[in-house]
Amino acid sequence: MNYRNGKQMLKRALRLGIAVFVLFSMVIGVWAAPSETVSARIPVNQKVAGTQKPSTAVRFRIEAEEKGIPMPAEQEIAAENTGGGVFEIPYTEPGTYRYRVSQITGGEKNWTYDKTVYSVEVYVLWNDTMTALTPHVICYNEAGEKTDLTFQNGYQGPKAQTIGQLVKTGDQSEAGVWMAAAVASCAAILGLYAKRKSQKE
Repeated sequence: MNYRNGKQMLKRALRLGIAVFVLFSMVIGVWAAPSETVSARIPVNQKVAGTQKPSTAVRFRIEAEEKGIPMPAEQEIAAENTGGGVFEIPYTEPGTYRYRVSQITGGEKNWTYDKTVYSVEVYVLWNDTMTALTPHVICYNEAGEKTDLTFQNGYQGPKAQTIGQLVKTGDQSEAGVWMAAAVASCAAILGLYAKRKSQKE
């Protein structure tokens, strides 16, 4: 058994154990404690590479993997500059709830945006005394590894323009300087050639 298979089996065993405990909590909790509301917080962040900051905010979206499960009041939240946000979801019953979290890209020029779609599992369980619900949030990346919800965005400045691009875009000032330099170089070469020719004669 290699490391990856062992890791997958451990993950499945962990999920199975949590599912059994959730089911036990649901059965016992029917008469052990009154219904109450508890909120699970799912924080989302972004990291920006480079000194440039986006002029428009990126947005984060949460989607349910199953119909009818609790959802936050705002299913899309904005993150200004390099900040983040939090999805807050209320629950009244124990259970296992699964979601997907992705980033809505800003689409700004010279920017690259993280297109990762994270999986989020929320386990709502009774506490040790069976008197209150407690939420447990676990996040996974696309490789199935446990992680936090962080999107990596980056800025890459425009590449230097060539003379042809400058002329095409109508920037005549820089193009004129280059053309003048080229003419001066040609004149100098021709002058040197004429001087050497006259010396030989």
